[in-house]
Amino acid sequence: MSDEHFLKQTLPFAECRYSTNSGRHYKPHMHKTFCVGAIDQGEVIYQVEGKLLKLQPGNLALINPETLHSCNPTESCKRSYYMLFLDLEWCLQLQQSLWQLETFNPVNIFCWKTIRSINNTSTR
Repeated sequence: MSDEHFLKQTLPFAECRYSTNSGRHYKPHMHKTFCVGAIDQGEVIYQVEGKLLKLQPGNLALINPETLHSCNPTESCKRSYYMLFLDLEWCLQLQQSLWQLETFNPVNIFCWKTIRSINNTSTR
């Protein structure tokens, strides 16, 4: 297993981590940042808001700040993944510039299922 961290002075609001061939299991935890996890290899079980979701390569885990979650490999495999940690103040500034919001508006982490079902219905 290896972990690489990426920080750029030109992007002070973002930190990226890439973990390869990891079998490490994490207890449920929270982050102060908005996070995007991208599965590169293997399968994981993403636990959030009382739901369990199986994620595979190409799937994203969207994690709102201060949201209890865990994302662990299935028992049969290790996984490789990217984690992007975005500063909450930067996310708020982005939302304010787009939608004139006063506070951070959490992302609907389950909306991708709705989009997928709408796309499947519209092609029939």
